[in-house]
Amino acid sequence: MEIVAKKAGYSRSTYYTHIREPNLDWRVLERYGIALQYDFTEDIPGLSKYALQEPHIRYTPRTFEEAIKQLDETRNKYDQLNDQYKHLIEEHNQLHNEYDQLKNEYIQFLKNKNKRSQ
Repeated sequence: MEIVAKKAGYSRSTYYTHIREPNLDWRVLERYGIALQYDFTEDIPGLSKYALQEPHIRYTPRTFEEAIKQLDETRNKYDQLNDQYKHLIEEHNQLHNEYDQLKNEYIQFLKNKNKRSQ
């Protein structure tokens, strides 16, 4: 486990502290997942699968071609995340509109109920 702890950026003693921690921060778990090449999202729903699939590795291109390739990959990643963001915003707006509609229906229901009881 010492090797895994080092790969994750922790000491052996910190690893043992982590395994005793019932509320371990998800970022710590992600680092262990990357070090182990294990996908904890199967065990813990809500853990970011994206972070496990693409660890944050700093890479300095050595040639112009590598720099262009890195730029293209970054643009593609940005476009993908932007599309996901737009989809989430659309879902949010739709849910907000449904909430407003239900709220208004409920208010109208209460008004009608009060009129009938008077």
